Amino acid sequence: MVRGDRGLHRSVRCDGGRPVTEGGLGDRVALVTGGSRGIGRAIAVELARRGARVFLGCRKRSPAAEAALDEVATVGRAEPSIVEADHREPRRAAEAVEHVVSTAGTIDILVNNAAIQRSAMAHKMADDDWLDVMRVNLDAVFFASRAALPSMREKRSGHIVNVASASSYVAQPGAASYVASKHGLIGLTKALAIENARHGVLVNAIAPGLTNTDMTSSLSEAGRNALLELVPLRRLAEPAEHARLVGWLVAEGSYCTGNVFHSSGGVTMG
Repeated sequence: MVRGDRGLHRSVRCDGGRPVTEGGLGDRVALVTGGSRGIGRAIAVELARRGARVFLGCRKRSPAAEAALDEVATVGRAEPSIVEADHREPRRAAEAVEHVVSTAGTIDILVNNAAIQRSAMAHKMADDDWLDVMRVNLDAVFFASRAALPSMREKRSGHIVNVASASSYVAQPGAASYVASKHGLIGLTKALAIENARHGVLVNAIAPGLTNTDMTSSLSEAGRNALLELVPLRRLAEPAEHARLVGWLVAEGSYCTGNVFHSSGGVTMG
């Protein structure tokens, strides 16, 4: 559950005198789901650096979540917060948005980044593994977006950014649930974009490729090199590279909606 009590919500007050190196989001309220590590953490830091008040959506309070909160507090000048929500229960994603709106009075930016992967060949995949991936990667995105839209439509302004994947376009064995969920996310992005364009709400997606995260850092050297052979740029992305794309999109991409911005090192160029 997401509530405003001390058990589930902690704020870190920042020094208002700290400079923000790039502006554009000084009066904006943002929720970044899956914000405790990897791409989500980098996005949260980037939005805070640009001046937004950032809420970090995390499955549970953890050392990683606390470290992310501290980093956001260090680079930003608004007051960041943690909101707990387990997206395996999609309604919790909506409650996280509702908590942000009740706490901050509005929501301007929703970054749907939280995702999981369960690796198994389709004919061996357990029911719960398939359903968990769909609930987190697709259903929760819909629930969170639906909860954010009334506030955004009312003021005729808002950004929803969905973090898809190069796997939305390039299938791989053992990842049927992940590929299907991320492909579905592209469709949801376009559907939400067309429904809300005339109400001033811009909905886009980014499609990151292989990225230097906890998951890839655990690969063997041989496994890492095999994956790099698939990337024309022959290197992994850093989370901050995707984050800067999101930062530009919500601060300056005023004529962009219904688009998928590829950040895959060339994997999806074909």
